[in-house]
Amino acid sequence: MAEDDDQAMTSSLADQEYITQFLGFAPQAFVDTMYNIAFDCTWQSVHKAQKMLISQMPGVMTEEELQSASEGIMETVHKGIDKGFDIFETHLMTNLLPVPQNVTLAEDRIQEDKQYTQSDMDNLDCEIAQIKEKIHAALYMKAALKQEIKDYDTVQAEYDKFQVLLKSSDAIRKDSGVADAKESLGFIAENVAKCSVSLKKIANQEVLCDDEEDENLSQIQIATTTKKPSS
Repeated sequence: MAEDDDQAMTSSLADQEYITQFLGFAPQAFVDTMYNIAFDCTWQSVHKAQKMLISQMPGVMTEEELQSASEGIMETVHKGIDKGFDIFETHLMTNLLPVPQNVTLAEDRIQEDKQYTQSDMDNLDCEIAQIKEKIHAALYMKAALKQEIKDYDTVQAEYDKFQVLLKSSDAIRKDSGVADAKESLGFIAENVAKCSVSLKKIANQEVLCDDEEDENLSQIQIATTTKKPSS
């Protein structure tokens, strides 16, 4: 039952769209506009009558009584307008506004003039497949470009860090009284070489100390083993 209602609604919407193309305006919008005009005219008439009674016949009814009576009139008239426009809308949609059966819209004539063959449908499917491939290729390229941009950002960040280190090196060089970068590198290399020599000297001294200790221990052991036992 629900499926039948959905199909009927879809068919009705399609018919309305076709009628809109044929007439140049939406039939439902036309009916709604006429309804609003009729309702506004009725409301204005009742409102003017209310003002006239207040001004020309004071004391007959209070403003509250007139307002209540006006609302009652509008409620009754509103029901009549709704009922009348339901009939009017049905008549318009059924007898006046539908597209005649012998009328074909300009955008539909091409379908009458050309009959599509299976070959045409196959070509269309082929074109659709090619377009899909192009879309997939474009998406892949977009992803690749995003990755390249990400890599570029990473490289840029490392470059910025390197620039900071260079500035720090320049500051140290200036504080040390070195004129340029070449001298700075030479200065650093010289200090590294000095540190290396100092470390080697310290290491050699430790080795000599270890050798002397080993020799002393050996002499003590020899002296201990050659000592005669007491009688």
